[in-house]
Amino acid sequence: MGSVLGTIGSAIASAACCLGSCMCNRCCSGSGGPCKSSTLTRVAYALILLVSAITAWVLLDPKVEHALQKMQKYVGSAGCEDGTDCSNWGELGVYRVMSAVGVFHFVLMLLMIGVKSSRDPRSSIQNGWWSIKLLFLTGLSVGAFFIDNSFFFGIGWFGLVCGFIFILIQMVLLVDFAYKVGDSWVSQAEEGSGCHKFLLFGVSFSLYILSFAVTICCYVFYAKADGETCGLSKAIISVNLVMSVIMTLCSLSTRVQEAQPSVGLLQASVITFYTTYLTWSAVSNVDGTCSQGVNGSATTRVVGSLLTFAAVAYSSLRTSHSSQLGRLGMGENSSEEQVMLLDSGDDVESGKTNEEDGVKYSWSFFHLTFMLAAFYLMMLITDWANIKDGHNADNHVGSGMASVWVQVVSSWIAALLYIWTLVAPICLPNRDFS
Repeated sequence: MGSVLGTIGSAIASAACCLGSCMCNRCCSGSGGPCKSSTLTRVAYALILLVSAITAWVLLDPKVEHALQKMQKYVGSAGCEDGTDCSNWGELGVYRVMSAVGVFHFVLMLLMIGVKSSRDPRSSIQNGWWSIKLLFLTGLSVGAFFIDNSFFFGIGWFGLVCGFIFILIQMVLLVDFAYKVGDSWVSQAEEGSGCHKFLLFGVSFSLYILSFAVTICCYVFYAKADGETCGLSKAIISVNLVMSVIMTLCSLSTRVQEAQPSVGLLQASVITFYTTYLTWSAVSNVDGTCSQGVNGSATTRVVGSLLTFAAVAYSSLRTSHSSQLGRLGMGENSSEEQVMLLDSGDDVESGKTNEEDGVKYSWSFFHLTFMLAAFYLMMLITDWANIKDGHNADNHVGSGMASVWVQVVSSWIAALLYIWTLVAPICLPNRDFS
């Protein structure tokens, strides 16, 4: 057991090595390099989240799960019969590590409330003290392994709520990313760039083909079973297909094109792919034999993890002031962009390396987002497991339909959110959505 806890400490220590390199680059940024402290700080936190998630994933290894069973005399039963191997121990390990990461960012969120600039004394905690913060996180992670299992049996429902909130934030970032990339490629294509014309067509076509293929597979593998009509699965898949068609038609609408010339199939294909992924993940967890056509849990977890870290990386590296979040109706002036995680970009142009004139993003909201991401990854890595102290050693939230509806509703909200960005400038012509 000591070797397992030592592995956790070593993994976080490896993050410290990465952070050390980041800090060296930060010192060099004063010589006019492109790296800015606020961006490097966010990258450092993203690296911590990545290493923590990988460490948690390792705990699902059968050998590690067997080693964790030695903790039973300290933390109680994991809901398995005595003397038997149980996957609950690995899932409980994931819960412990990612809960520690969540608490870590929750504490930082509370500490960063009200910070307006780097002149605030608390900025040294946000941008520095890495050794102390890593030691604190390591202590939380190791200490979590000595908390009674009964505490973690019900925390899956809290993770489910946090996961749903993070999916909503992830959708906002995805919509912003789709618009930003679309605007950039369209402008380059209009200037005669053949490469960007190919990218616009190729990426859009590929995402649509992939989404269509996944939809067909969902109908084949999850919409039919012996003795069952699979009506719910068919309805979920069909609704997503209809909404995908509506998003595409809206994107090609003449009125939408007049209001937003850069809008096209690229943005619609990105959102269609995301909603199709959520639909696939949902129908693969529906109760009964309808979800047993093919085991795609590992694939959905990999895709979900990649999307999560893409959202985290995007929020960490985004420095352009031309955010498209205004299309969502979140604000009428640039100052309101700071509600989200995105930089204004002004300091980059002026050459400043800190945030003395004002923070580029809400530090407390940043840590809130990472806390939610940690709990979302906790649910994703364990395949939305909800461990209970009982005889159902493999009981999942998906079996109770909770995760199914979380993902289904999320996909619907994502589609409606994108449609709103298309029709909002038409419905509210007097409001600036640029």
